[in-house]
Amino acid sequence: MCHSSAASRRQHSTLGSSTAPPWLKLALALLASGCTLGEPTSEVDDVVRSSGHAEGVAAESPPHPKAKTQSPLEFGDIGVYGSHWVDYLAHERTDFDFIMYQARIHAQAPEDLAGDLSLLATAGVRLVVVAMFFESKSQRAARDDAPPLKSLDHYEAAFAGMLNATASLEIEIVTIDEENRAANAPFLSDLYDRVKRHYPAQDLYQWYSPTRKPSLAIPGKTRPAMPADGWVIDNYGVHGNDFFEYIAEMDKLDKPLLAVVWASPQWQVGDRSRRRNTRWWDSQGWKVFHSKLATYQHFEVPVAFFMFAPLDPDNPGYIPLYQSSDECSQNFLEAFRTRTIPRLRSSNEIPTQVPENRPAWIPGHCG
Repeated sequence: MCHSSAASRRQHSTLGSSTAPPWLKLALALLASGCTLGEPTSEVDDVVRSSGHAEGVAAESPPHPKAKTQSPLEFGDIGVYGSHWVDYLAHERTDFDFIMYQARIHAQAPEDLAGDLSLLATAGVRLVVVAMFFESKSQRAARDDAPPLKSLDHYEAAFAGMLNATASLEIEIVTIDEENRAANAPFLSDLYDRVKRHYPAQDLYQWYSPTRKPSLAIPGKTRPAMPADGWVIDNYGVHGNDFFEYIAEMDKLDKPLLAVVWASPQWQVGDRSRRRNTRWWDSQGWKVFHSKLATYQHFEVPVAFFMFAPLDPDNPGYIPLYQSSDECSQNFLEAFRTRTIPRLRSSNEIPTQVPENRPAWIPGHCG
């Protein structure tokens, strides 16, 4: 709409000094000519416009996101899953190349998230952000008793707040929450489109739940197709030929893949009681681990590791391995650092046939 008054033109002329950023000069010039850009249409517009990213207005620096300076993640780049690992990576060790940081954008202040991620970036850790916007597990699982979802505007604004606060950082990948159910696919697709519209250079990955019933999740086949720049896979228990064929199907999507692999030696995959189990890894767990890594190496999929320890029988919680007081957890982590990581970074092929005996580069449950 175009309208103006002499008073408004004088005001805009005074504000439009040579020190104003280019996007502001353009907006003021339009206003001075009587043409408004329109009022913000949603709460996300308030967030995005405040950073110079209103649609139709050229953005002032810094860009959103920061331009990538490194090659894409690949097999041999070693990651760890979980924001619990921030202190370890930022202050103690730099064994891992990247982190999958859980950003609870529905609850955490953007500046707090930016503080953690800045620490990691300063330590040379590459960043994958798991943007968790569901406010409960029941929402993520799309259960009938789940609290109703808020508007798309609300969640789009949460993504914008995080991305604006971290604009100076190079974020490799942002995942749209994690382990999502097919029932939420339309909502997740719309959210991808909205965030991508404002941040076209940011890679946004989708992530289906690893449930095996009624079948493994293959977008466009066994699960609804969704727009995505890539896909996250964390099918912890499937291995062998079935798993190889599954990743071959995912590879046909012609999108980058990112994997999470279980490396919690005293916690059996699928045991929700989180009871300490010192036998499973040495009898079966290492074989699953070997099979998965051989498959991911074949398809050149980068891997992050899920490395946690159960607390005790009376406490169903868990902590990252490096915080565990258990001697075996510490031995496993040390062996993983000194034997497993160098082996994965080497060019030596991991045979798809799992050997009869555990190879030296895979630690036992106690190292």
